[in-house]
Parts: sequence; C-alpha cells; structure tokens
Amino acid sequence: MNTLHAIGRIGRDAEVRHTQKGTAVASFSLAVDVGFGENKATQWYNCSLFGARAEGGLVDYLKK
Repeated sequence: MNTLHAIGRIGRDAEVRHTQKGTAVASFSLAVDVGFGENKATQWYNCSLFGARAEGGLVDYLKK
C-alpha cells in the first residue's frame, strides 16, 4: 500500500454515496501545484474516504 501526503485545493465538493453493502464512500478532487515560475503545473488527484470517515463531520468541511 502506498501513502501520499498532499496539500492542495479542493476542486469540487465532496459527494457521499454508498456501496451495495452499505459502506459510505466520499469522493472529491484535490489540485496540487508542482514547480514554480514557467514550470508551474497543477496535478489533480481523485480522492476517496471510506466508512466512518466518509460519514463523519469531515465531509462538511470538504467544500470548494
């Protein structure tokens, strides 16, 4: 399993949905700037939270 720590901007509000077995899944996009000056670029990450993290109060703060 890989772990990524990224600091960026929320690209869209988190959307909560449920799997067929009832597990909550919250999805959102994260924009991270890389480089500087003329070499500056934005990398987009599709992020997901599962279970209690998706249902908890954290989703209320994941707003654009």
